[in-house]
Amino acid sequence: MRFVFLAILVLLFDLIFAQHNGAKEGGMGGVMSTNTSVFCAAYSPAAAGFSTNSQFGVNILNHGAFNDFYTGTIAAIHHSSRGVFSYTLQSFGIKNFRETNCGLGYAKKLIDTWSVGIRANWHLIRIPNYGKKQVVSFDLGSLYQISKQVQIALTIRNPVKHPLEKQFSSSRSSSIVIGAAFQPTDKIYLACDLNKILGEGIRWHMGMNYTMHPMVEVRTGVSMKPYSIHGGIGINWQKCQFSYSSSWQTSIGFSSQISLSYDLIPSKTEQSN
Repeated sequence: MRFVFLAILVLLFDLIFAQHNGAKEGGMGGVMSTNTSVFCAAYSPAAAGFSTNSQFGVNILNHGAFNDFYTGTIAAIHHSSRGVFSYTLQSFGIKNFRETNCGLGYAKKLIDTWSVGIRANWHLIRIPNYGKKQVVSFDLGSLYQISKQVQIALTIRNPVKHPLEKQFSSSRSSSIVIGAAFQPTDKIYLACDLNKILGEGIRWHMGMNYTMHPMVEVRTGVSMKPYSIHGGIGINWQKCQFSYSSSWQTSIGFSSQISLSYDLIPSKTEQSN
């Protein structure tokens, strides 16, 4: 029975250790390395270093054809004199499989154009009739602003492979994510992520965010391996940001996301005015 439980974990690797994004990033094809929303700190440890606000956010994701499969995420970013701290609590799964994970991240700007970060993740996986398993992992990241229009990011996820069990030969995969963003105008934001999972091919994501009005943004994107197309809309009202996105994937059909975030303190721009 113990072996069966471990085998199930191995088969569900991509699901167990997936870092789910917010609806804004979901509408942009899943690009997260260079985005600075409250949800991106769970994927790119250094991204929070470029955020301007302390924030709190809630995200709900419906996984397409799986009517009983939802992901719920609560996330927060806190600015302090020592750096930026990020917190994430997430739960997802179905009736016969459930994972809860907690994350604590820290990011700091070493100079005005360069941020580095580290993140620790604790995963609790439960499968009825087989038991539960706890796994700890960590991620490293760097985000560099080449100019006002161009950013590049590097994230190393799980650099030390964490084994499921000492008696079991398999371990969680490590990956390297390279991201880039280009903002040719104040209204257009383009971004791309290349994700190399060791032992597998390269997965890539690319997307665009277009600001139609200070209060309205529209997004679109595409990702490969697996192939999926994405779209979404965002509404900004005072300190609140509401985002909705939908994506289509060949294996699971349509998925939808809703995110709501709130700025806990005024932005640096507002403080200076």
